[in-house]
Amino acid sequence: MAPASQGLLGRIQRANDDASHRFGPHTAEVEAFIAATSQLTPWQWRQVLAIRRLVASVSKEGAGPADSTRSIQAAIRSSERRISEPIARAGEVLFDTLAKRNEEKQIAAWQAMTALVMRSQLPALKFAVHYAPFSGFIPLAGSDVLDPRTRRFIATLPGLTKEQLAILARSWRIEPGVSRALLQAVAKNRHVKSEETVALAALAVIPNQATGDEGWSAVRTVVHGGHP
Repeated sequence: MAPASQGLLGRIQRANDDASHRFGPHTAEVEAFIAATSQLTPWQWRQVLAIRRLVASVSKEGAGPADSTRSIQAAIRSSERRISEPIARAGEVLFDTLAKRNEEKQIAAWQAMTALVMRSQLPALKFAVHYAPFSGFIPLAGSDVLDPRTRRFIATLPGLTKEQLAILARSWRIEPGVSRALLQAVAKNRHVKSEETVALAALAVIPNQATGDEGWSAVRTVVHGGHP
């Protein structure tokens, strides 16, 4: 093969490699998520937002001043780059895709998408808090590949009573700093996808029966208890 042809093939390969990683190591998942959000029905969006509010009732995520779509898009376009290049690139595509959706839907999708971009860097529970509203409609890659023990554990969660959840909440005695350290360690563990799935399942069930600190404590207990 002529040197010029080899050079052209090399440039094409590099361009393909760049495209496959434009949103970071989880580019394929991020692209699939953005495409799927554009296909959600009005009923599915109502469910997404309802679940988001339920999750917030235990996690208190978003208790402070919320970012607006305007401020997020300004950060995406800013030359100061307060957010990473992969998140900025993905954000541009997401907001273009959801341009006709209202702000609440755009913010919910933005939070889930940024969690996907950073998936390998986030503790499972932190990731699940942001992705849970969409997990029932846009399943995660690998969420269907679980060991039997984890499947059995998740299957028990819907049957937990309010009294049992209260016991789980009371049994939590680890200080917040230690809990964060445990979650960070789990994020580096090879079982992290099982941990994420347990966290998503817990957030889908527990806020319906227990909210606030009690609900959050029960969620954390279940997540740590479900670790293989």
